[in-house]
Amino acid sequence: PWDGDLPPNLSIPLLHSALKNGALVALSRGINYAFQLHNTHVLLTLDPRKHIFGAETTPAALSSAARLATKAALKATALKNGSALMELVMNVTVSVDETSLGAVVNDISSSRGGHIMSLDDADVTSGPTVNSTHETLPRIDISKVYAPPDPFGSSASQAQEQGMAVDGNRQRNITARVPLKEMVGYLKHLRSLTGGRGTFVMSADRFERVVGQREKVLLKELKGF
Repeated sequence: PWDGDLPPNLSIPLLHSALKNGALVALSRGINYAFQLHNTHVLLTLDPRKHIFGAETTPAALSSAARLATKAALKATALKNGSALMELVMNVTVSVDETSLGAVVNDISSSRGGHIMSLDDADVTSGPTVNSTHETLPRIDISKVYAPPDPFGSSASQAQEQGMAVDGNRQRNITARVPLKEMVGYLKHLRSLTGGRGTFVMSADRFERVVGQREKVLLKELKGF
């Protein structure tokens, strides 16, 4: 029945393509921030008897009409329900030695806006057993063992001043959730904090809403003023 109401220059596939392209153009720039929109459902209704005017209606005109209709719907939705700026948050696991743990945790939680989820001992692969007997060996008092100071470990020197024994070679895993933006170029910064010994892996978690002061800072950076 639609074919009888459509002019010869408009087929159903061409009509569908024109409306879809118009909606996609409108979704490429949001109302409030002019950033591309994601996960947005658009429903366009077309009545050929009301919206098509014979051969004068071209695909370009339909595409423009779909763009304007989508923008109007987005504006009405934003005024009614508001809109949000979203950013991708990553699951990050950082492996560092004990002496660098405090500096790395402080950097993630304070400077990068991340959330520390857990602090765990890294899995250590045991080497060959030196003493295969089952004798109970005496416990070693680490505080009585001299180890030369580590020039890269500020935390270790502070611990030694306080009379605490620190195993600088003990590996720790820091599990955190950090915005992707803050992880750009992080490896170089991590190496400087850990004397070249820190490593990390990350994977995408989900998009989260940006609020408060962070939203203002991000918008200022994105707009360039």
